[in-house]
Amino acid sequence: MSKDFDDFLREHEENVNKLKKRDKETESDKERARDEFSRDYSRVIYSNSFRRQQGKMQLFAVNGRAFHRNRLTHSFEVAQIARGIVDYLKKIHLIILI
Repeated sequence: MSKDFDDFLREHEENVNKLKKRDKETESDKERARDEFSRDYSRVIYSNSFRRQQGKMQLFAVNGRAFHRNRLTHSFEVAQIARGIVDYLKKIHLIILI
């Protein structure tokens, strides 16, 4: 390996080791107010990649009428419908969350 690559590995070793520990729950994780899903959801919502969807437009034609939506709005609408479906399935006991 090259010296530059070795230096790079040494420089980022601590960050890589933190990633390895992500799958193990620690005492401080248990004390947090939010669960892993909530934290990951927030990471997605506030990420630059997700926010870039605001500038992407979609045009839907339904019954001859055009609907303009940006991809971010569309993503939120789809997520809301999916949550509604899950809530309904939980209500009729088709889904049991562990």
